Amino acid sequence: MTLFLDAFQGGDLDVFLQDFGQPVTVDGLSLIALVDDEGQGPDEARENVNVQVRRLVVREAELARPKSGRPMTLEGAQWIVSNTKSAGGFLEIQLYKEVS
Repeated sequence: MTLFLDAFQGGDLDVFLQDFGQPVTVDGLSLIALVDDEGQGPDEARENVNVQVRRLVVREAELARPKSGRPMTLEGAQWIVSNTKSAGGFLEIQLYKEVS
């Protein structure tokens, strides 16, 4: 899987975030972020469990790097941090939650 930050190597992610980011609330903090709904599907680690996946890109200075497995509230909905990548002053956070 290609991570979002990898696609911007040599590009200006800060300008992209300003142009296409949206205001969001993460754990009570208001900030500008790129939010990508990656849809839903089966959880690779657990049989008969479906998950919804979202990708969140924020400035590293605005949010402490979350650890995998930690709960995170995005726009009032509870998610779990799956993976976090840091590059060029930005965090790319992959979130998931179980769906029925």
